[in-house]
Amino acid sequence: PYTCDDGGNFCKAALHSGVLESHGGYFIVKKIGQVSGYESTDNNGIRSLSYNTPYNGYIIVPTDFSSDSTECNIINTSIN
Repeated sequence: PYTCDDGGNFCKAALHSGVLESHGGYFIVKKIGQVSGYESTDNNGIRSLSYNTPYNGYIIVPTDFSSDSTECNIINTSIN
């Protein structure tokens, strides 16, 4: 799974992680609670910024659901 914070764009996080392809698709977002931080990385043409303080974390998880969607679609989310 790939972690991201609650202030970011989940679609960009899914693209950055490789869970979502540039043409669109579906993924799951699950809240995981406090995370201590993360390092900056470059993946799939997107650069994340480092974050050195605790934050509310989420994981981006692939799903088996498929369609011909050309949009970013979040399903089965546990965001409060």
